Amino acid sequence: MTDKTRRHYRPKQRRARYDVETLEPRVLLSAGATLGSGGTTTPTPGATIAQQGTLAAVASLLVPQTNRPAPLAVIGSDGSQRNPGDGSAGPLTVGANDTLTGTGSYTAAVTSTGVVAPGLVAVGSYAQAAGGTLQIQIGGTTPGATGGYDQLAVTGKAELGGTLQISLAEGFQPTAGQVYDVITWGQRSGAFAAYGGLYLGQGLVATPIYQADRLQILVTKLPGLSDFTVAQTAADQAGLDQALTWMNTPAATGSVTIDASMQVAGLRLTGAFDLTVTRTGSDASLTIGLQNAAASWAVGSLSGGLTGVSGTVSLTGSSYAASLSGNGQLAFADGATLSGSFAVQAGTNQPGTWVVASNVAARIGDPGQGAALALSNGTLAMLVDGDGYAVAASGDVALQGLVGASLTGQLGFSANTLGRAVNTTISVGGVGG
Repeated sequence: MTDKTRRHYRPKQRRARYDVETLEPRVLLSAGATLGSGGTTTPTPGATIAQQGTLAAVASLLVPQTNRPAPLAVIGSDGSQRNPGDGSAGPLTVGANDTLTGTGSYTAAVTSTGVVAPGLVAVGSYAQAAGGTLQIQIGGTTPGATGGYDQLAVTGKAELGGTLQISLAEGFQPTAGQVYDVITWGQRSGAFAAYGGLYLGQGLVATPIYQADRLQILVTKLPGLSDFTVAQTAADQAGLDQALTWMNTPAATGSVTIDASMQVAGLRLTGAFDLTVTRTGSDASLTIGLQNAAASWAVGSLSGGLTGVSGTVSLTGSSYAASLSGNGQLAFADGATLSGSFAVQAGTNQPGTWVVASNVAARIGDPGQGAALALSNGTLAMLVDGDGYAVAASGDVALQGLVGASLTGQLGFSANTLGRAVNTTISVGGVGG
């Protein structure tokens, strides 16, 4: 037996012999071949094409391999590319207008004042200056894999500065509690001075955690907020990045104003938000201040909205507290609609959301069509829990729409969709019910 398989075909009418040998998969082209304008290959006279291996092997060489990691490359501002090699030539500098990208190993030192966008890159050492940016994309839970996340592995020392920019692969949404080791090192000095893209959508944020041998991104849930959406302008996005940078930089404080919307305490709020970061010791707090915002009720079958909403939503660690007020309407599924001045309170240490209202007015029926009851000078107290609520309102009542008839006194209104009895004293800002 040999490593080659030789087969002999002897046609009866011809003496010519054709030998087919099975060798390692490859393609051999001899003489010249030109590609015609119609996309077909036309050999020149006397050309021969010898195929050894399978057609699939040939296709694998000719079809672009989209799942194959791109090799390391330095891309200039003019789009030019160069192969940096494997580090045997010495240290590599990524200039201010350069981008180092791809997957591979560079055994020497890498210094960056530009952009480093690794797939899975290992380097001997890494130093990022103030103008440098490390871009990390997250698209899965495995480092470097197709559908995974980017990682920079530093064998020696990592000297960190500049910006860490986080982004999500299209269609990917992480979940709270997931951890991504975006940088590993033998030793470290410094930290990133700025962060971008830490807000991941759906009320989730990426929290940088510096461990002894790595930088981890921990996905956490903003307490109390089921959603937070920033206006799609560069200034508003930068403002949110700045606030989250202060949150994740020791001793940093500051305030910035952005246009955004959020859902908290049973309300969908939209307007100009003042984001203020303060500290108590090492603990950072984010206070979202509202002035003249608009709100709509976001609870089950409730509808209506508020205008001129003011107040604050404060986030500290895993706790939150919301205190808001505004004027508007609250409509129920049975058609009853109440208007007045509302105050809303919610927080981690409070069961549900509390709503009280003063100067409540309502009308049951249409006096133009017949008898109607009008409520005035009323008060309201409501407990909201999930998509359910329990509400009680009362006020002065008057009969309208019937000539010669009158009715005065107190009218009460109540409803409960919680599926349980409620015996709670609700007080917001000194007003209770």
